[in-house]
Amino acid sequence: MVVVLGMVAVLVLAWAGVRYWPVPAPAPAGDAGDQLVSRADDYYFQFSRADNESAIELYQRVLGMHPDDAPALAGLANALAQRSIRWPQPVQGEGKEFTRLGDALASGHLQREPARQQLQRARQLAERAVALAPDSAAAHKALGFVLSAQHQFAPALASYHRAVALDPDAWGSMINIGDVMEIIGRDAEALLWFERAYAAMGRVYDRNPVQVRPWYSDLGVLIADRYRAHGDSSAAEAWYRRVLVESPLHPAATVGLARLLRKGGDPAAADRLCVELRQRSGKSVSCD
Repeated sequence: MVVVLGMVAVLVLAWAGVRYWPVPAPAPAGDAGDQLVSRADDYYFQFSRADNESAIELYQRVLGMHPDDAPALAGLANALAQRSIRWPQPVQGEGKEFTRLGDALASGHLQREPARQQLQRARQLAERAVALAPDSAAAHKALGFVLSAQHQFAPALASYHRAVALDPDAWGSMINIGDVMEIIGRDAEALLWFERAYAAMGRVYDRNPVQVRPWYSDLGVLIADRYRAHGDSSAAEAWYRRVLVESPLHPAATVGLARLLRKGGDPAAADRLCVELRQRSGKSVSCD
């Protein structure tokens, strides 16, 4: 999950590579532009390659009509960063997809072309969005996302924290903080941010199900998996069950819970879970 994904500290505009623009008052995009941005946001949050490309196209259409539309600038910055991180250019006809920022950074492809130039463009767009709308949590989130992809974790965290300060329900920024915390080895703090993000997603779910639903249950499973990896089986079981309350028959949560039950000496209960999952969903899973 990358989901992907500005914060507590004040952004320092003297970072190397920062470009400055005059800052006129942003022109309102109007209803048509707002609708396109909203639709583009929905595409972006599906995190598939085709949906991300659709989002890029829609954001660019808005900017063609309204170059100073801050939400479109931030959205395009996010989508370009996501393209760079998740879908590097195929090498010898073989494409690869990265779902974690840490893996993408470790591969080295973000420091090579075309990702490097694409991220630079995304950074300029995000900086422009922040300059036009300094109180926009979405703009600060976009800047943090690009900075993290450029391996600039301290300013990225500052941007994410600024986003959370502006919007206590900025769950995307919270997830991204957790992701960066894991990359730099602060796993306990990362887990707390993932839990905060899950709670925020629950608060906004009914207002924005198109964006939240694809990632809500998966984030709960990630939290459960982290507890299991840390040896806290009780907390892991509670989280798997919590996910299954919200999303019955969720495959990863069902398998995770079944494996814990089997390890804890209740193979019959584990088998019942897996049989029900196979019968009702048609999915072939292994709970061993």
